[in-house]
Amino acid sequence: MKSELLAPAGNLECLKVAVRSGADAVYVGLNNFNARGNISNFSKEDLTEGVRFAHLFGVKVYLTLNILVADEEIEDVLNLVRFARNVHIDAFIVQDIGFAHLLISHFPDIELHASTQMGICNYEGALFLKEQGFSRVVLARETSLSEIKRIKENLDIEIEYFIQGALCVGYSGNCYFSALEENASGNRGKCKQLCRLPFIMEYQGQKRKGYLLSTKDLCMLSSLKQLSLAGVTSFKIEGRARREAYVAGAVQIYREVIDNNFTFNKSHIDSLKRLFNRGDYANGYLKGEKIIYPQLNSHIGVEIGKVKSFKRGNKFNEIVLSSSHDIVRGDVLQFVGKSVQSVSVYDVKKLTENTFYITTTNVIQPDSVVRLLVDKEYESKIVNKEKTLQVDCCFKGKIGKRAILKLSCKSVTIQIESDFICEEGKTSLLDECECKKQIAKMGENFTLGTFEFDSERIFIPKSQLNDLRRKALERLQEEMIKHFEKELTKENMANSTKNCQKIAKNTKKILIFNNLNDISNAKTDDYLVYNPQDYDKDEIISLCKRMNQMIFLETPVFAENQDIQFLKELLASVDNLGIVANNYYALTLTDPDKIIIGSELNVYNSYSIEFYKGLGFNKIILSKENVLNLNNREGVFVNSLKENLIYFKHCPIKEHIGGNCGNCKFRQGVTYSLGRKKFDLKRKKITNCIFYLKSQAKTLRDIKGYGLVQEVE
Repeated sequence: MKSELLAPAGNLECLKVAVRSGADAVYVGLNNFNARGNISNFSKEDLTEGVRFAHLFGVKVYLTLNILVADEEIEDVLNLVRFARNVHIDAFIVQDIGFAHLLISHFPDIELHASTQMGICNYEGALFLKEQGFSRVVLARETSLSEIKRIKENLDIEIEYFIQGALCVGYSGNCYFSALEENASGNRGKCKQLCRLPFIMEYQGQKRKGYLLSTKDLCMLSSLKQLSLAGVTSFKIEGRARREAYVAGAVQIYREVIDNNFTFNKSHIDSLKRLFNRGDYANGYLKGEKIIYPQLNSHIGVEIGKVKSFKRGNKFNEIVLSSSHDIVRGDVLQFVGKSVQSVSVYDVKKLTENTFYITTTNVIQPDSVVRLLVDKEYESKIVNKEKTLQVDCCFKGKIGKRAILKLSCKSVTIQIESDFICEEGKTSLLDECECKKQIAKMGENFTLGTFEFDSERIFIPKSQLNDLRRKALERLQEEMIKHFEKELTKENMANSTKNCQKIAKNTKKILIFNNLNDISNAKTDDYLVYNPQDYDKDEIISLCKRMNQMIFLETPVFAENQDIQFLKELLASVDNLGIVANNYYALTLTDPDKIIIGSELNVYNSYSIEFYKGLGFNKIILSKENVLNLNNREGVFVNSLKENLIYFKHCPIKEHIGGNCGNCKFRQGVTYSLGRKKFDLKRKKITNCIFYLKSQAKTLRDIKGYGLVQEVE
């Protein structure tokens, strides 16, 4: 089956250019409750118009509700869903498991896609969500080809995968950097992008400075065929915060490459770089490439030439530059020397074939490299690309009868009769040429295809013929849109949206031990959690055999097949071993009474608590981003420890220090500094390394009345 090309649309204009550029589907957000809370998004009126426009062209529309939802917001979000269903949104992209469960119970026919914020990265995670009613998973960008294949070969679920656009340095959904440092949660659509700021990395007396967490943009043209063969259902372009030109160009380029059996060349990549290019691109995590671009954290365009001379003037400075690009008014250039400056081109003269003169108020260093950030002519061309639907037409006119106009487009055919009775022509007759000319005035969405003219000697005023055409096109458009929609089932109003009630007070704590000796010597009735840096099977089994109580093993947020098989074998080896589940895959590994729902599963509201308890999970650590008003709630715990802020799949040591896995240079004592704040780099490893930054300062919060999670240091 042909893979879907899914485009971003931050507003109605972007939706229309995406559709006209060849997208099979678009994803959008309303003004609230989506992960791009810092852009204009869609009003309800825009969404209604946008869905009708997309459906007319046979393009699906997915609504993003991909944030964690608070209890007090549930009814407002449900009202948005009711509205969106009534305008025939095709699917909803959600993150919050409690909210998702509520949607499924209220709207049995709803189609849910699991946001990349849910962190699905393997078959087990996809299986869990499939069983909860999701029809599609938007995989974490870190997911490998082997895991994509394993999902597709073993599970009937659609797979969506990012192939272009911004690349988060951390696991989506498990980045708490902005939330805990700036009180602006990425899981609530408010990310401050602290990762794009300059850091200092200290390692064994060495220092590295730069944008050390700022990733290159994603461009996976070279991996499209592999991804398709592995089973990816939908190729997703990131960019709801980006301009119309970016949306139009990215869709047109990927459309051409997909339709041409995934064949591409350098010109495709250069065109993408002109639209947006942060760091000369990375092919994701599939080929082990470096993903960080420490020199700059913004669009760097494409290199087009060099500065030949710079001369200061009284009002404007003069630049002569050589360039293979034909520079025009409206272009934006970047000059990269000892400093980096951007210049919008207003006054430009072409001196020779490859030499240009421009003026600016900026001071530019001679010999600076010239990069093109905005290509005015190229962007105008791609944004204004036309796409229309071909309509085949048959006109019949008989004396004494109503005229008939039959229109066919795609699989829809309509026929409409005129309000008037055709009269015999006396001095003026309707001929085929005139009739075709009037019928062909079909507006911006339709163009005339074939035309049949079957008429006697009749006369029809132009105004009446135009009215017949207008009514026929309106009917055709409505039937085409209606043909794309499905009948909605009645909402199940029996499902409550009330908060869960308080019950018996917690009497236990969760104690996390990083040291094997400390947990071996622990004597307590509290829940004991072992959080190793390296997972040693024999060591963990030996620990469990020495202890007279259940030991819970902290599990990583990311795992591949070999990691999961290790955990399964370990759990089968001893009876008193459980786990702390920090990703959905872990919920499938053992019985619910042996599982603690970890804070990285982002339990943010009482609906998620009730969801998990309904499945038999009775020990739940709340999201580190929120403390619910659930004091004395049995089995509910809150962290009171130094928080893990952001998780990486890439190896920061390889990126900035060097070395390889066979000669691992990671040592304890690696720190990152952002201003006066310091963060420790930590690592976990089963078979794959996962790195994370941990705050050196404890998070302050009111934790009275909760079961506590405490780290034993």
